[in-house]
Parts: sequence; C-alpha cells; structure tokens
Amino acid sequence: MRLLKLLMSSLGILFSAFVSIGYLLTNRMMFIKKKDPSTIYEREILLNEEQRKWYERVPKKEIQIDSMHGYPIQATVIQTIDAPRYVIFSHGVTETRLSSIQFAMLFEQFGYNAVIYDQRRHGTSGGKTTSFGYYEKVDLKAVVQYVEQWRGPEAEIGVHGVSMGAATALLYGGTYENTPISFIIADCPFSSFSEQLAHIASAETSPYWTEQALRVANLFLRWRDGYTLSEVSPIKVVDQIKVPILFIHTLKDTFILPHMSEDLYEAANEPKQLVLLPEGKHALGYRKNREAYRDAIADFLQHVKKD
Repeated sequence: MRLLKLLMSSLGILFSAFVSIGYLLTNRMMFIKKKDPSTIYEREILLNEEQRKWYERVPKKEIQIDSMHGYPIQATVIQTIDAPRYVIFSHGVTETRLSSIQFAMLFEQFGYNAVIYDQRRHGTSGGKTTSFGYYEKVDLKAVVQYVEQWRGPEAEIGVHGVSMGAATALLYGGTYENTPISFIIADCPFSSFSEQLAHIASAETSPYWTEQALRVANLFLRWRDGYTLSEVSPIKVVDQIKVPILFIHTLKDTFILPHMSEDLYEAANEPKQLVLLPEGKHALGYRKNREAYRDAIADFLQHVKKD
C-alpha cells in the first residue's frame, strides 16, 4: 500500500512537471513579449525625419477589417498613386504596422499605394495569441479581400512580408487557391517553424532535449491553440503558390538563417527570384542595403507589374 502511494505520488509529480513545462513552452510562443509600441513609434517616426515628414504628408485612411476569428484587424491605407495598385505589408513578430512605413515609401517610387496593418495580438488589432503565421494567414486573406472588394477586379495587389510576416505571406499564398494577388515578396522568412525553434533552442540546450521540448510544445500547442508546429511550415506549401515570388535575405542573419530562403527558393515554382544581401542582421536587409534592396525590387517588379 505504501509503495502504491509512493508510486502515485511520483506519477503526480511527473505529470505536474510535464504540464508545467508544456504551459511554459507554449506561453513563450503564444504570448511572446512584444516591443513597446512607443519604442516603435519613436524609432520609425520621432527619430526618423524622412519617414516622419513622408507619413505626415501622405493621404491616409484608417480602416478596420473583421477577422473571421472574431476580432478587428486595424489597418491604414496610404493612397499616394492615382492607380489601383496596392502592396499589403505584413510586419514581423513583436512589431507593429509602423515598421512597414519604410517599405510603403519605397514602393511609392514604383507606383504602388500601401496597406499597412497590425498582425493579430500586435499593435491595436485583436487576437489573443501569436501563431507565427497559422492564424495570421487567415487575417491576411481578409485584408486582401478588403482591397479586392474595395478597388474591384482591376486592382493589382502584391504582398510584402518581413520575418513572421514573410512566412505569413507564403502560407497565405500556398494555402488559398485563386487568390487575387499578383506577387509575393518574402524578406527573411523561416521555412519551418519547428526548425526555427530548434535553431533558437540550440544555443541553450542539446539536440536531444530540444527535440523532447518540441514534442511537448507541439502537444500543448494543439491542445491550447488548435494547431501543430508542422502546420506552420511555408516549405510545405510554397510549391502551391502560383504567382511570382521574390525571396530576400541577408547573409549575416543569424536569427533566421539565410539557407531557409534558399530552401524555399528551391522548392518554389517559377517565376521566382532570390537575392542574398551582404549586410544587416535579421530583418535589416533594407536598412543596411538600401540601393541593392531597391534594385532587387525594381528588377522584380519590372517583370510582374501590370501596364
């Protein structure tokens, strides 16, 4: 009897530890700590005179788009071009739509208006969790549909994403058939969320314990948020994308390694382009390689832009 009680107590302790670890791991993903919005505003507006002056002068319209998951997606339409050409900008994790201003300015040079929006659980959009592209791709679909319904079938719509936003764009393009978009530009995307998490964890623990932790996280992620890590894998769906794709990555990116864009490029269908830039850490490709980044966009758009 005493042995049975000891066994049950030990099992209870192990189960409690298992549950605690599962909650801890998934909390770090689902409720990842975001940057202070005031810090982003200061970086993108207050301390960047060029962007501040541009953003102050351009015509803007604040809009709210309903997510099919029951929360509002907050967005800003920047209409500087008298043509139905739009690029929808999908920002990275912990950021807000203000980090897309630099790209909205860039694409104005090529004759495109901009739609910048806050991803779920970021900025002023709703949503309880961050899913690194799984639910975000559904919200991107809602934003694309808004632009299509607003401007009609003659509209040319492209999508530009950075980091998680790039993965979101690829997951959207590879999941939904007959989308109205004309192109995708994926700046430093991960190819597999599982592989990305393993890369991050490799700095803290051994491959064995990383694998075990991912198994636990996967189980709890399905239970708590309704999906698994394998369902956040652009590499699995990129070959379903029917529009031209431009992959951009910096060679010095140690957070999401550049081979992930190379792998995605190899798996994608034509037409496709891959540009590897020499300078800049993660998500700093444009800031550190402005001329080369601009030239890459110009070359890509030359082949996809409608007359």
